[in-house]
Amino acid sequence: SANFLGQRPGGLAGAESLFDMATVSLPSSIAGLTFSPHFSDPGTGFGQMQISTWSLGGQRDLWDVALVPAGGGIYTPTAATKFATLPREGTGAIQYVPSGPLAGDLMYVNWDYGEVRILEIDDATGFAIDEGTHVPTHGTADPVDMLFASGLGVGPWGLEFDPLTNDFF
Repeated sequence: SANFLGQRPGGLAGAESLFDMATVSLPSSIAGLTFSPHFSDPGTGFGQMQISTWSLGGQRDLWDVALVPAGGGIYTPTAATKFATLPREGTGAIQYVPSGPLAGDLMYVNWDYGEVRILEIDDATGFAIDEGTHVPTHGTADPVDMLFASGLGVGPWGLEFDPLTNDFF
């Protein structure tokens, strides 16, 4: 169970702050965190913070989490709204693809099935495209979901792009 958001402004010299994400109704456990390149959080001007959740109860959602400045470089989570529901449980890390033909789409780990998958994201709205309607839909329970890599065994837990080359790891 990992249902906390930690922040440490000022690097090693700064004090760590922990926020219980249950206060914004996020189910335990948080598995991944990213910031949307498509739209900004109105409270901060940053890319919208997005979190994936994973639990043994089958939870498999992605969430938008609003932040407000609390002073001293700390931001308080204030609300969570469902961004999309994924087709399989066991969600891990999430990252937006930075470049290439899949640029702007959301890549995620499906830990239980040993896969890396991609949600098709509409560039204009930043929302996942709904499989049934082919319309970008905030909170869709049926997003366009594509397999990127499989056969990885149980895991992986993380994924990342090299900031200089955009190579995928």
